[in-house]
Amino acid sequence: MKRLLCVLCALPLLISGCGLISQSANDEVFTIATYGGSYGDSIRARFIEPFAEKYEVKVREEIAVSNVTLGKLMQGGSDIDVAFMDGGVSEHAQAMNVLQPIDASKLPNSKSMVKEAVYAKDGSNFAVSIGFYAVGLTYNTEKVKTPPKSWKDLWKPEYQGKITAPSVSNAMGLPFVLGINEAFGGSRDGVDIAVDRLSKLRVASYFDTAGAGENLFQGEEAAVGAAYASSASSLKERGLPIEYVTPTEGAIAGDIRAHIPEKSSNTELAYKFIDFALSVQAQTGLSKDLLMAPVNRNVELPDSVKDQMPYGRNGSIGDLNIPDWFALNENRQKWTIEFNQEVIG
Repeated sequence: MKRLLCVLCALPLLISGCGLISQSANDEVFTIATYGGSYGDSIRARFIEPFAEKYEVKVREEIAVSNVTLGKLMQGGSDIDVAFMDGGVSEHAQAMNVLQPIDASKLPNSKSMVKEAVYAKDGSNFAVSIGFYAVGLTYNTEKVKTPPKSWKDLWKPEYQGKITAPSVSNAMGLPFVLGINEAFGGSRDGVDIAVDRLSKLRVASYFDTAGAGENLFQGEEAAVGAAYASSASSLKERGLPIEYVTPTEGAIAGDIRAHIPEKSSNTELAYKFIDFALSVQAQTGLSKDLLMAPVNRNVELPDSVKDQMPYGRNGSIGDLNIPDWFALNENRQKWTIEFNQEVIG
């Protein structure tokens, strides 16, 4: 078995614990921390493989969730040259001083980026977004007679007992709670109003993962609620009577970001890779695969994809409700405890 594993690890393309290595004529290995699942598949197909071919470089993937990638960077980086991490974890990485500043002048495609896609702290860029996802209103057209339009609509009597939403252990859980707080007249500085309102909401179940949320709709345990736009589209493609609605207050957004670790050994290639990821071709492919909002203003999506963007057909990233992750991270433990005690019980 050990001999077989060694043979497998010598193959040009690997998708296993060994990571993926793209074959090239160049002996240099360029390491990218990326995701598993459909997100990792799309990043591989749209970014990594065409980049490796264009620049004739071997690319090794370190596949992990964002928090694990951050842990690797804090322990020395495992020779990671570019790291993909989600919003929220990205701010933790900045605070831990494990990232290099990003010089936008070295990214020609940054001139076409929306302003929301560049993240800075104390005058220094630390990350760039490669695409936004969002949580909005989702409902079963056969079970719900009056479609929801606002977050406040979740409290309608006919919805009670049929509702789902992300738990605070989900990446978008606390942003959802803050969105509810704002919808009812509160601020981003606390969750008291949201906790009070949510404690009175009859929820079928809170979901920890996007997949669990999809299962609740598929099994008809939930008929309406807060869910990922991509999940709603996935359910609809499977033939379920599901529709997604952008709330009047704006869908609550998160994103995938590219970073250059402080100990990256090949920053020149890192800039080339990030710029490649920001190109029209790469951005278009990612949006089609994952239904993420592109950050390059020059991307022109087909109507079928526009209809499934997290902000709706005629919206933009500027319409999304993007959390202040630095403030959220400072209060994460306190707000998590408050939600679990008062809402979950």
